Amino acid sequence: MSMLSTRPSGFSLISTQESRRKGELISREVNMFLAESEEKFLQNSAQSSIAEVKQQLLDRGVFVSDMEYQICDFSETLRFSLGSYSFELSRALFPKKRDHSILLTISEILIWKRLEYSAENIADYVKAIIDWLPEYESIVANAEVELMKIQKICEIGMAFLQTISDKLCRNGLDSYVLQSFKSEEYATFSVSYGNGINCEYKINLLEDFQEKFVEITDRLCRQ
Repeated sequence: MSMLSTRPSGFSLISTQESRRKGELISREVNMFLAESEEKFLQNSAQSSIAEVKQQLLDRGVFVSDMEYQICDFSETLRFSLGSYSFELSRALFPKKRDHSILLTISEILIWKRLEYSAENIADYVKAIIDWLPEYESIVANAEVELMKIQKICEIGMAFLQTISDKLCRNGLDSYVLQSFKSEEYATFSVSYGNGINCEYKINLLEDFQEKFVEITDRLCRQ
């Protein structure tokens, strides 16, 4: 008997695991950029007001029509948008013993960063992120291309394993192939020799496994 696992009808092409993989590819690049920017721009520890940061951003040419600054007894906030990206800098003012560092939030690229540096440092850091946004969009596009490549490699690997499984079945052995739903780059190849003897192979579909597997299969078919 030969069996190949398939995804349920209506299963999204971009599954949960595929979305996770895409997120990992993007996060790696984002974290590298943020680490480099933090090392370059965040040098001088200090408590700064958001009003000071706003002025420093304006001095650096960050003019945004929807820039909204608010302050009250409890908090200070600056919000503005650039394309599809929403920037928010917020700071608690009450109670006085509370942490008064500035929280930078850019939810679209999963940035939540507490900043306790000079207004100049913070403005340089935010400006670097703004200038980097076109590169971020390229990173997202490249991650999607990479994901499609991985999907294709996995599809080819599964088709190869199914061919091998069919060959074993034609030679009187029971065999099946199952692709992991938890992590699509892994598959299980099972073959039964009879008399209760079974063998399972755990396969990474992204690795070069075909030649070795053909040798194993040919040996089994000659038995």
